[in-house]
Amino acid sequence: MRNQDNNRQACQHTSNAWRLNALAAAMAVAMGGFSAGAFAAAPAANSVIGNTATASYTDASLVSRNATSNTVQTIVQQIGSFTLTADNNKIVAPGGQVVYPHTLTNTGNGSDSFALSSAQDAGDNFDLTGFAIYADADGNGVPDNATDLTGTNVTLAAGGVFKFVVVGNAPGTALATQQGITTVTATAQTPALYTTSAITNTDTATVTADAVINVSKSANILTGPTGTVVEYTLTYTNTGNNTATDVTITDVIPQGTTPYGGMIYQAGSGTWSAGGALTDAAAGDPAGITYEITGTSPAQTVNVVIASVPANVSGTIKFSVQVDNSTADGNLKAAPGILTNTANFTYDPDGAGGTAPTASQPTNSVDFTVTQTSAVAANDTTTDSTQNGTPSGNDIVEVPTAGQGTTVVFSNIIWNNGNGPDRFNVTYANAGVNGFPAGTSFQLFQADGNNVLQDTNSDGIPNTPVVQPGEFYTVILKATLPAGATGNNGGNGFNVVKTATSVNDPTKIDTVTDQLQAITSNVVDLSNNTTPTLNSLG
Repeated sequence: MRNQDNNRQACQHTSNAWRLNALAAAMAVAMGGFSAGAFAAAPAANSVIGNTATASYTDASLVSRNATSNTVQTIVQQIGSFTLTADNNKIVAPGGQVVYPHTLTNTGNGSDSFALSSAQDAGDNFDLTGFAIYADADGNGVPDNATDLTGTNVTLAAGGVFKFVVVGNAPGTALATQQGITTVTATAQTPALYTTSAITNTDTATVTADAVINVSKSANILTGPTGTVVEYTLTYTNTGNNTATDVTITDVIPQGTTPYGGMIYQAGSGTWSAGGALTDAAAGDPAGITYEITGTSPAQTVNVVIASVPANVSGTIKFSVQVDNSTADGNLKAAPGILTNTANFTYDPDGAGGTAPTASQPTNSVDFTVTQTSAVAANDTTTDSTQNGTPSGNDIVEVPTAGQGTTVVFSNIIWNNGNGPDRFNVTYANAGVNGFPAGTSFQLFQADGNNVLQDTNSDGIPNTPVVQPGEFYTVILKATLPAGATGNNGGNGFNVVKTATSVNDPTKIDTVTDQLQAITSNVVDLSNNTTPTLNSLG
């Protein structure tokens, strides 16, 4: 009767386990298969997300077992989203040229095409001549070529950015204060994916008879890892008919989104085309310019005041920054992605005249793409992410003893020491003569110790979930010992080496050793060696 009860209990445990798995699978379908950490970034369109549930139960022999469900897969649908920036207000001399910078960004999770068009408003004072849209891939505010993109489609992958400029000339007969207004439109070519499939910017040119200062910004390099040094150039030109005075340029050094770093100004890097090296303090600069760095690193601003710029005169200001590669400033390293830099400027357009300084105007925006750098450390501590070169200290996870036939549990900490989200493939290898005895079985588990570690990137190797920079994930290794093994392996213990490999960059690996120091015998001595007394007999 007791055996029947145990069998019924085992069947009930098994049934409950598979009910739990079915529930988990249903939840995976309802939730799209997302884990809590998966919401950090939108999954790509048409990608497959898998979810597998595992439950523990006790069989009729009262042995603990795990039951694993089938994997439920969900295909991510494409969601369309994009931005077009920005509106422009420019000052122009009669017959002068205006250049309006714009940026189109695909913020959706899949590729799409966008048509670029422009139209000059009917209710303004004049139309621009020689009107066209040109590519500006390097974002320096200057057309890359003479190919007019009006009416053409631009295809962008998810996260893709396309920079372009709209160029035109004011009529030579235009009068001061008259305006020419242009509407620039980007239209998505798969409208069903979008709530709004067209976005517009408005560009306005206002005519003046005084000075016209244009400031453009460029960089000597547009992509690189953390630690890259970038030289920015601010080019100013007076295309007007008067001398501009107190030409003031402010350039805020780009910062990342907390807790990630951005760019750090390089002390003493400023130079001026008309006067050579610049100091970072307000005093000590060449005549005709004040160059000062304000704020505390890394949140600093470049401030420039040029005393005067005559008509048809140009010049440059240069300085350097470094992409944050350190945590010394209280931030993490700069994250993979785009750091955008835009300066602003204002000036007095008529020198000693009565005209007030112009309103602040932005330069073109320059994007620097921070590439991902991967790094990993595997150890036994949640407080130190240092990667050690030899298996010692935190690189060895030790369990003193375990009985024959029991299961030994090792907890390994996998650190993401890179600058971007990453997953890490996890493998293990028995350590030869110092390894576990023959007949030992191993299995990798997730941090909860119950669910088997899954292969979520379809390369045939179990891996961690996505781990954010500076964070860690715990991987559990369970080693079930054979019933007949004992001892301490000649004092060397029993070792298995676990390897963590970056999925983003498989050349970045680290190892940690799991060590059981001794296997104890489970034999119980049932003999009774006590000599009975006569009083105890009968």
